[in-house]
Amino acid sequence: MMILIRIILGSALLYAFYHWVLRNEKTFRFNRIYLILALVFSYSVPFIMMDIPDFQNNHGVLMVGNPESKILNTIEKNSSFSTVDWQQLGIGIYFFISFLILVRAIGSIRKIINLKGEDVQFENSKIKLVELPIQPFGFWKTIYFNKTEYENSGIDKRIFIHEKAHIQQLHSLDLLFIELLIVCSWINPVLYFYRKAIMENHEFLADREVLEQSCDMRSYQNLILNTIDNHCNLKLTHSLYFNNIKKRLIIMKQQKSKNATIKNWMSLPFFVLLFFGLVQKTNAQQKVKKATKHELKNKANPKLIKSAPKKEKIEVSAVLIETNLNEVPVKKDSSNGDVVNATIFENNEIKPNDKNLSQPAEFPGGANSLRAKIANVFDMTKFDVQKGVLKTVVLFYIDDKGNLTNVIAEGTNEIFNTEAIRTAKFVVGSEKWKPATEEDKSVASVYKLPMTIVFE
Repeated sequence: MMILIRIILGSALLYAFYHWVLRNEKTFRFNRIYLILALVFSYSVPFIMMDIPDFQNNHGVLMVGNPESKILNTIEKNSSFSTVDWQQLGIGIYFFISFLILVRAIGSIRKIINLKGEDVQFENSKIKLVELPIQPFGFWKTIYFNKTEYENSGIDKRIFIHEKAHIQQLHSLDLLFIELLIVCSWINPVLYFYRKAIMENHEFLADREVLEQSCDMRSYQNLILNTIDNHCNLKLTHSLYFNNIKKRLIIMKQQKSKNATIKNWMSLPFFVLLFFGLVQKTNAQQKVKKATKHELKNKANPKLIKSAPKKEKIEVSAVLIETNLNEVPVKKDSSNGDVVNATIFENNEIKPNDKNLSQPAEFPGGANSLRAKIANVFDMTKFDVQKGVLKTVVLFYIDDKGNLTNVIAEGTNEIFNTEAIRTAKFVVGSEKWKPATEEDKSVASVYKLPMTIVFE
């Protein structure tokens, strides 16, 4: 969710800069590059993670322990899981709308491609004469004209130059690119402003191409005004008639500003500032460790923290296990690579189990990937200068389909709990887990991940 917010914020700020600083300047080629680059920038930078130097040496060391997966009993299922998975429902609705937008876009392209007509060559350009009453437009490498108008009056040289400019400058690529972004992230409202701005700038470029070829400005403006009729215009195409006629006529008469170059250069520091604002920052001095029971015991100072009621801790094959159930089936890898199948009891006795034992829930990429991502995202700067040890256990509630339904933290420090929950939700997001299994059946489970901060 945070990445989506950063994408929308970044694209909005870059569009605002274009609208208020660059739009009225006659640097159309630069503006085209800016608009496309702004979209690429906004949709890529929020995914970048950058280490920042830690000038305070007393933030401490974050240690993320080994996880445990516990099967939920009936009472826990009823209290922790809703009958409706709202997260999955929201994701389903989102992708359904994306699918509808994609179908509409593909339909628009097919409608253009399937236009029936006669192909002719005009000044080394491909022209298609169609029966449909349309405005002349260009798409990809073809210019489309109405056949009746062509037979009656031929091809107006000015219209041809205008549409040929769209073809030669590959303006269709820009429209397909923005349409693809809308399919993937239709929820970003700024994209629709970008689409309009890109199409508007395309018309400025094509108009300039016509005027540069010794065409009288007044006669060309009259031509544009005369094209305002009821002919249909197809989506994803460029035609001589664009809805913002007034703006085009004003731009044609406007002289290039003396400050245009300065304004273009102003965009560079703006991009740099936004980069540091949108990038994911991580503490370069944060350390990731597989915390063992012995290591945590040696670093802890019981006098400096108030501990919650201790759960019994048992160490099996160097994997720290916490349990408060009378019996929890487990299946863990031992340190030498063998598989240990056993049932752990509260009296620390390990007995063999002949049943099919459960398989814990698994994060995509495994426990090491989850620990590393959490350590990278966790913000150590939120803690005041202190010494001692803080502990919490993050509980991931995973349903029998592998969906995360809830995240809580069990610790005595509220700041630690809040940051642990924020980090866990940010890292996991909508990732699909491999659900826990018991006797070869998928079951709902709680995935426990102990976390410890040691201040030195």
